[in-house]
Amino acid sequence: VPEAAEGMKERRKLSYGGILTVAVALEDNGHIADGPIISARGLSEADGRAADESLIELEDAAEDALQKSRRKTRENDDEVERILRRAVRKSAERVFGRRPLIDVNILRI
Repeated sequence: VPEAAEGMKERRKLSYGGILTVAVALEDNGHIADGPIISARGLSEADGRAADESLIELEDAAEDALQKSRRKTRENDDEVERILRRAVRKSAERVFGRRPLIDVNILRI
């Protein structure tokens, strides 16, 4: 595999920044049914423990950003993904000092 291959770039970024997975359940009309819930891989608390307490702050930031958006905006999955990715990335930079990859999963119910 060539060193400049896209997969290799992503692996390097994962090894440095980790990954955050954001999951949210939305109704078709944009109402938030559950979440957002965030899980982490490759990130830890300042004392070396697995990141769990800090994820609460990230979840709060994601929820605030989603709540502040218009319900009509929440009907569009691309917009929801953009809103969540941006809010979580800003919060992760502040909390962990890194820019992890962020994977957003939207469940429509």
